[in-house]
Amino acid sequence: MHFCNLLKVSAVETVRNRAGAGLIEIVPYLSFEQRNDIVVELLRALEMESYQFTRYIPQYLGRILMYIKPVELDEILDSFQEKVKSANAQITTLMIKTVGYALSHYTTYKEMCVDDDKGYHKRMVTMLGILFNGFVNYNPVVNQVAFRVIGQRIFESRHMSREMKTEIFKLSIKKIMALMVDTDENIELVFFNNSAGLKNIYRFISDYSFDEGSIELPENRKVAFFPGAFDPFSLSHKEIAKEIRDLGFEVYLAVDEFSWSKRTQPNLIRRDIIKMSVADEVDIYTYPRYLPTNIANVNDLNELRVKFKDSDVHIVVGGDVIVNASAYKDPHEEGGITSFKHVVFDRIIPNAPDRDAAFKKSILTCCHKGLCVYSSQSSFQISVQRKLEIILMTTGTYQSLLIRWLKGLYMSVDFISVNLCTRKYSQQSL
Repeated sequence: MHFCNLLKVSAVETVRNRAGAGLIEIVPYLSFEQRNDIVVELLRALEMESYQFTRYIPQYLGRILMYIKPVELDEILDSFQEKVKSANAQITTLMIKTVGYALSHYTTYKEMCVDDDKGYHKRMVTMLGILFNGFVNYNPVVNQVAFRVIGQRIFESRHMSREMKTEIFKLSIKKIMALMVDTDENIELVFFNNSAGLKNIYRFISDYSFDEGSIELPENRKVAFFPGAFDPFSLSHKEIAKEIRDLGFEVYLAVDEFSWSKRTQPNLIRRDIIKMSVADEVDIYTYPRYLPTNIANVNDLNELRVKFKDSDVHIVVGGDVIVNASAYKDPHEEGGITSFKHVVFDRIIPNAPDRDAAFKKSILTCCHKGLCVYSSQSSFQISVQRKLEIILMTTGTYQSLLIRWLKGLYMSVDFISVNLCTRKYSQQSL
């Protein structure tokens, strides 16, 4: 604790640095309880008001975090995930720097995660998500720090193995580029900060290409195109997108430019809300604004096919859209919306007193292609032999009614499997 106090409040810089180095040297010999005490003390110190003292803490705290048990580390990362979205700029930048130092030494944490490769990878994704949240912070200083940390502490790190850098690159480069698209480089130093970060990434690519050859990025063959007004983008939207992503899709959220009937907020405001909401989610992106897609326009749909020519594209819509939208009036239109496979989530259908009939209509509209259907509480999957895949998320009695109805509809088809799982969604707005 004496070293902790020196690191926190010593008036001499060399004393603070030596105290921090002393902590790093002795922490492997301490018990887990003593390590936890040191971590808690330094976490409290991050919230001190005097930045001239707290700015020295992240480089030591980040390394010490690699000596605590996974349960405690997960609790700290969960806390950082919440605070990084709401804390002031000073505390947010300190947390981002701490995570950056921890991630640069994360290779050494492998011995703490014996027989837990899934948890080890998930924890790495969580730390990357905290850094990505810095990209969408309202404060430009936090944006700059987040990108600088990614460039310096990951791709320029001397402590991280090339294998881990490559894994992080494959996992994060698309998200980094997507979050940088709308960066205003006219703000002071933003251009130079971005240039420095990209330089570090480019140097890694060059070194890898020289020694190992080209980097093969994983190509996702299943794409979920999710159009909508998203006014507002709710937790339900986010959970549905995450669930579809977990089924193996790469999800693109396409924000409608405007809607006369819904009187929506301006497009850029809605896009910013979505970017903030899904910044920490891998494989969920906002679709580029300069590529507007009208699902009722055959030319736009053909352009969508061209953009994802090597992928299996699914359209994500609500059941009410299929029942009411003009794009679905002619289900047999050549090259129309019904020529795509669909992911359809069930929700209350306006002006439809017979909910069963309306929902059945929404299924039948697209059932000659692949179909996924979502609702509010529990889910099950039915695969049938005529290349029809139906993922239903419905409740209670209605669930069993739909199963009987589908069996009646496909009496000549053998059901291969019925897999049950549960998932709850909230209608609360972000």
